[in-house]
Amino acid sequence: MTFRFANRKATKISDIGLFKNLQELDLSGNLLKEQVQDLFALNFLKRLNLSNNSIEHPWAVPPSIEILNLSYN
Repeated sequence: MTFRFANRKATKISDIGLFKNLQELDLSGNLLKEQVQDLFALNFLKRLNLSNNSIEHPWAVPPSIEILNLSYN
């Protein structure tokens, strides 16, 4: 299952943990700075795209992540 919430200029993402079976999450093109806490509720998440946000410091990511895109932050 894939969820794409890209290019929305969002500064926060909440309730993403409700999608327990997500395997791919695209949050690119937003204005995220702070860690998305719900990521750790996604036990099956393999791909995470956080490119083109405002992340200044590394985030902790779930151990299930195989592909992580943090470009252009």
